[in-house]
Amino acid sequence: MLAKILVVDDSAAIHQTYQMTLARYKGTVLTALSGVEGLNLLASNPDVDLLIVDMNMPHMSGIEFIKRVKEQEAFNRVPIIAVIMKEKEGDSQEARQLSQGILKKPFTSGEIHLEIGKLFPEGVVEAKT
Repeated sequence: MLAKILVVDDSAAIHQTYQMTLARYKGTVLTALSGVEGLNLLASNPDVDLLIVDMNMPHMSGIEFIKRVKEQEAFNRVPIIAVIMKEKEGDSQEARQLSQGILKKPFTSGEIHLEIGKLFPEGVVEAKT
């Protein structure tokens, strides 16, 4: 079961989209508006199963956030989906190297589910009935 997902994105509006899209999975969706807030939430929720991280955030980029997460041995195995801007695809090489999945903004709920499906074998992710 996908019990806990942490979304780190500086847009409060997109958090609502994630909440609605990820509601089909049993579990909790945690949201952070900055990398610092994301690190704090991660520290108090060591049982996070998946990170969805926007690469284009002020103060601490998604790349920096991911690097800090990977410095912590407890989170080395948590899969990460990096969220990039289509027009900045050329800048996404490092994001691709550091993450296990990529979403390009603007994306659809189907694309989110497809990326999650690639990361979690059938039976691990359970849909609400």
